[in-house]
Amino acid sequence: MSGLSQRQLADRMGVSQRYIWEMEAGKPSKYTDRLFAMMRETGMTLSASIEAPDE
Repeated sequence: MSGLSQRQLADRMGVSQRYIWEMEAGKPSKYTDRLFAMMRETGMTLSASIEAPDE
């Protein structure tokens, strides 16, 4: 979508390429599982609007 490779994105984010691969593959994480469980229990909703940076 952005034209970045997994390696480039990982470098920009300061994470490993494996982390990016796992995110793209939909691997669950304890943090997100707990976050979404908390949101369900408290009736919270989540919405996001992210704009691409100007190049």
